[in-house]
Amino acid sequence: MAENELKDIVNASVKVKAFGNEYEIKRFALGKLSRALEHIAPLGYMMRAAGGDPSTVLVNALALGGPPAVGLISIAIEEPMEWLEDKDPVEAAELLSHIIERNAPYFFDSANAARFKVAFKRIEKVVETFGGATSTNSSNTATSTET
Repeated sequence: MAENELKDIVNASVKVKAFGNEYEIKRFALGKLSRALEHIAPLGYMMRAAGGDPSTVLVNALALGGPPAVGLISIAIEEPMEWLEDKDPVEAAELLSHIIERNAPYFFDSANAARFKVAFKRIEKVVETFGGATSTNSSNTATSTET
């Protein structure tokens, strides 16, 4: 078993020093991932569009995608976004790089993409099967106003 596969199974963390603290950056579990999604979409779009040198991408992520980048860092280190406002941007970029590195497999690993696709197909089938039977139509739900 490769070292990366073992890290993924146990969700090993990487320790990152920033802002006078040491943070353990791990792959997001469901709760953090669901909160992070609103930040990941715009940040991911911006980073794909930027391309090029990784340091340039990270600087652009903070400069152009500031709120999403700060939001993602906030979720990972469990500090409010406002707390990060006066922190070192280089340390923020370092944290962001580790956060993205640990969580990229959710979105770029083909096996995960296939699993998500199968799961959403099942949901889609259930909605198609039962959605029509339980939809409300105002013409069929007339109520009596007589007493």
